[in-house]
Amino acid sequence: MRCGSGRYPGTICRTATVVLSILILTCSAGADPAEKHTARHEQTNVILISLQCLRPDHLGVYGYRRATSRNIDAFAAKSAVFDQAIAQANLTPVAQMSVFTSQYPRQHGMVSFEVTPDMVTQKPLPEILKYYGYTTAAAVSSPEFFMRFDSETGTMINPGDVFSRSFDYFGRTARGLGGRSIRKLPTESLQWIKDNKDKKFFLWIASGLLHMPYAASVPLPYRTMFDPPDYIPFWKRIPLEAGKITPDDDPSYEVFSRVYRNVFYWGFSPVYHLTEEDVRYVTARYDAGIYYTDQFIGELMKLLDELKLTERTLVILQSIHGDDLGEQGNYFHYDVTDSVLRDALIMRFPKDEFGGRRFPQQVQGIDVMPTV
Repeated sequence: MRCGSGRYPGTICRTATVVLSILILTCSAGADPAEKHTARHEQTNVILISLQCLRPDHLGVYGYRRATSRNIDAFAAKSAVFDQAIAQANLTPVAQMSVFTSQYPRQHGMVSFEVTPDMVTQKPLPEILKYYGYTTAAAVSSPEFFMRFDSETGTMINPGDVFSRSFDYFGRTARGLGGRSIRKLPTESLQWIKDNKDKKFFLWIASGLLHMPYAASVPLPYRTMFDPPDYIPFWKRIPLEAGKITPDDDPSYEVFSRVYRNVFYWGFSPVYHLTEEDVRYVTARYDAGIYYTDQFIGELMKLLDELKLTERTLVILQSIHGDDLGEQGNYFHYDVTDSVLRDALIMRFPKDEFGGRRFPQQVQGIDVMPTV
């Protein structure tokens, strides 16, 4: 799919796969798509839930056997589910900007963390909706959306946010750079909905809780609920130079950035080969994060029902990208592998229109904006 220059509000990418699917279904119901959209959806709220590092194959709705996603599965049962959704990049801000602009990274300009607001000129989805009278808000706990990596200094700096400029309210759950507080569930979004329930709004909920270190912000007993019995993390069992690796149990970037093809390296020296139990532990902590996130999704859906907003709100749940969890001995999201680029994409329309439908066709992050 290719968009035009797209510098004006309301730009439509008419070849979007998702749009075609919805229009086909609408026409099959015997209604004019344009009239139906104008009459029924002009005052529709939009909630976009973007979950960093979420793999669809770890959700029940996509066939996962471990019980990680009871509420998401219930949400999906009333939604349109897309089985072959693909992210545009393995980097969080790059992939999400493609969702917001319906453009590939080379078109919208955000191709790395080293991007400033003047480098991204395409109008994103929240800015377009704001033009058409929507109150726009974001509740964000993924620091990648309000930080920037400076390759010269090797530090993260605030560039004058690229993402926040499109919102009336941009709430950051994470204020600091360390400890367990940086990646929490953006629960303040629930209060924002209560305070703005009578407005026509676009709310972006972006959670970084599933990012490494896995389950670091998940409280007990959820954090350890899937752990292998009596397991001790391998980085606490092997001799390493003091102070170089965190003593925490959480599978972290500083540990797994040293793993290549399931071998842990210290400098250039192979030190330890990961076992199946080690991989199970990493997966267990990752799944604990999904389970805890799922509780929040359940609270959100319950609140929408209580406030009678379900009938006039489009709710979209999407992965920003996935993560490798030991496939080919890889971890995190360093590369463009299947497990990194395959996304969950679930859309619940007002009055559960298209509920229970599954779409096997490939769709991409760039298809979300024109669908909205």
